[in-house]
Formats: sequence, structure tokens, C-alpha cells
Amino acid sequence: MRTKTLLIAAAALAIGVATSMAQTYSQNIVGYVSIVVPGNQGTTLICNPLTNSVGNDLGTLFTNAPKNTVVWEYGSGIWNPYTRRANGTFSGGYDGHAILPGEGIIVQTASGAANLTNTFVGQVIQGTNIVAFVPGGFSTVSCVSPVSGLLQTTLGYPATKNDVIWTYDPVTSWQSSTRRASSWSGSYYTGTPGVDAAGEPVILPGQAFFIQAAATASGSWTNVFVPAP
Repeated sequence: MRTKTLLIAAAALAIGVATSMAQTYSQNIVGYVSIVVPGNQGTTLICNPLTNSVGNDLGTLFTNAPKNTVVWEYGSGIWNPYTRRANGTFSGGYDGHAILPGEGIIVQTASGAANLTNTFVGQVIQGTNIVAFVPGGFSTVSCVSPVSGLLQTTLGYPATKNDVIWTYDPVTSWQSSTRRASSWSGSYYTGTPGVDAAGEPVILPGQAFFIQAAATASGSWTNVFVPAP
């Protein structure tokens, strides 16, 4: 990834980490994040990393997605598919369905389609924001702001023993990292397809992940982001 200008710099949070997953360019706190989804029914677990002044609906976020691109959203234990039609709208009248920062989605390209580079345009959300997840259940989440770092150590996720974090590698599929009593075991997706690493997960701008939370988990992850003066 080539970074022309840092989107934001604040404490140890660094945007523009070298990764093939997301490219981040901007001026000040308004910019764009480009994410590549593999072609030919390839899938990527991503988020909407910025808030768009026009709207955060599917029709606005995926303006250039070709016919038969599918956006999958997880809720109430099932995956809900929204398919891009020939006329540019999404199936089931979901063109206006919003995908907000802090949530997670899977994007799947059509059979035979080329790689899809989707560019999110908008403003970085600042301040203190809460991401909710389900204790004893599964949730798709992401950072509210497009920052990167170690999930617990840097980004403040309130890890509970036996929490499992699932990241998705387009080549090797699902990777799981489990919080033990005082460390992390397992592996996570690094942002480079086919390359995974061990230990505490590093989360990248534009990346979403699954939380398989322990029953004793708090269910609340506080995201704090204040840009450097």
C-alpha cells in the first residue's frame, strides 16, 4: 500500500499501515479508503470506515459495484444478502439500507468478475463511540474510525478469557485468535492475501471481524479517537 498523506496521526494509532487490503489517502480528516475484493466470487470481510455526507446506504457506498455483486450482512444469527442488479440498485428494495462505521459486512464479487476496488469516501468519526457486541454470541464489528493496531493493546477492545476473534483471509479462509488467561493464541489475517500471523490480532483500516464473545464479556467496546492537534 502506498500512503500519500496520513489520514490522521494520534498517539500510537497509525493509519496507512503497509497492507494490500486497504489504501488510505486524505487531507486532514476527510478522505477515502480503497479496498480490493477478489474477483470471481471472491469474498472479503470489510466495513464502512468513513461517514459519507451524502449517505451511508448501499447505493451510495457501492456506486461502482457491477451487477451480481453481493453484500452480506449478519444479524439475528443469519446472513442477509443484498445483490446488485443490472439497473444499479440492490435487491429487495435495499438500495437505501445503511451500513454504518462500527459494523461489518462481507462483499462477494460475481462469478467471472474482475477484482473490485471499492472506494469509501467521507469523514472520519471522532470522539468516543461505543461498538456493541453479543456476550455468548457472534457479532460482526469494526473500529468506528479507520485506524489500525493491536486489537486489545492499542485499540482498547475489552478482551475476556475465551473470546474468539475471527478474521477472514480471501486465500486461506477464516482465521481464529483466542484470548487466553494472559495472552492470545491462534492466527489472524494480516491484510495480505494468503499471509496470516500468530498472536493478538492486528486490525487494519477498512477491516471488519467476527467476535465470538465469551458469556462473561461486557458486550461493549469503547472506541476513542481524538486527532492530534
